Amino acid sequence: MIFSGLTFGFIAAMALARWLREENDIVGLRATLLVFVIPFAFWLVASHELPNRALDWRDLVPGATVLAVGLQAMHVFTVYFLERKLLNATELCGVIGVTTTVLFWSTSPPVCSSSPQRWNASLSEHRITQSVVSPG
Repeated sequence: MIFSGLTFGFIAAMALARWLREENDIVGLRATLLVFVIPFAFWLVASHELPNRALDWRDLVPGATVLAVGLQAMHVFTVYFLERKLLNATELCGVIGVTTTVLFWSTSPPVCSSSPQRWNASLSEHRITQSVVSPG
């Protein structure tokens, strides 16, 4: 239920950001950057529910940040670069431009979602190693 709610919230926030971009470029850019909060919150909750070695929820913030920055980078790249290219590519190449975007969004999120897990695990290992080496 949490997953569905946050996914819907992310899609709704992207739609709102798109509408704001069409109305005013500066406000739209700010809204696009604020969409960062939704995947951050989603991953913070999800990684807390998944098996982890975190002592506190704050230990999961770096992984949530990595995921949110990755998805936000993909979103900004799609909105400000691919969208303009797609308008021309659809006229020139037909479905190839659309297929490229679909492939981009199909392959990149799995990379974005596995990186935070590795990041949190690496930081936990480092924290455990430091506590064993220097107790106190």
